[in-house]
This record gives sequence, structure tokens and C-alpha cells, in this order.
Amino acid sequence: MHFDEFAQQLGMKAGVIIAGTAGAAVSLMVIKGPIWYRFCLFGGGLVSAAFVTPLITNVLDLTNSENAVAFLVGMFGMSLAAAIIRTIQDVNFDSLSEHLRAWLGRK
Repeated sequence: MHFDEFAQQLGMKAGVIIAGTAGAAVSLMVIKGPIWYRFCLFGGGLVSAAFVTPLITNVLDLTNSENAVAFLVGMFGMSLAAAIIRTIQDVNFDSLSEHLRAWLGRK
């Protein structure tokens, strides 16, 4: 079985997987930390590229740029995910709840 056939069985394109892998590998050059941490970020970038690229290319109508999008998602995917997670952790949900109740009460 060729890699392209294997990727198709997973519902992905070989080019997207290869581009995402390359992007995740490039990100390793700037990521600091223990090898296990870097390996997790590499894997996360690759998986992000494989599964998020089709969504981005369809929503933004970038189907002709699928491999470029996969490269960028592979390179920045885990950094963006970490930033989103940190932001969610920093949200004061009690204050947010009060604001939402006040806003909904105005209607």
C-alpha cells in the first residue's frame, strides 16, 4: 500500500500530511524545552494540520493553497492552541456570567 492510498483511507491527502509534517518540523527549530515536550508539540502540529487544514481551506475557499495552509497550521498550530488554552484558563467565568446575565436582562 502506498502512502497516498493510506492517507486516503484516513480521509486525508498525502500532500497535506507531508506539508503539515514539514511545518511542525520547522517549528521544532524555535521551540525550547525537553525532548518529550517538543515531540508532543510536533505531534500536535501534525495532527492539527491533518484535521484543521480541510476546514480552513473550505471556509476560506483556499483549496488551491491546501499544502501551504497545512504547512502553516503544522508550524503554528500548537502555539495557537496553547494561546487559546491559556486565554480560556485566564477567563473569570464568575464575572463573565454576571455580564451575560446583565446583558440578557436588558432585552
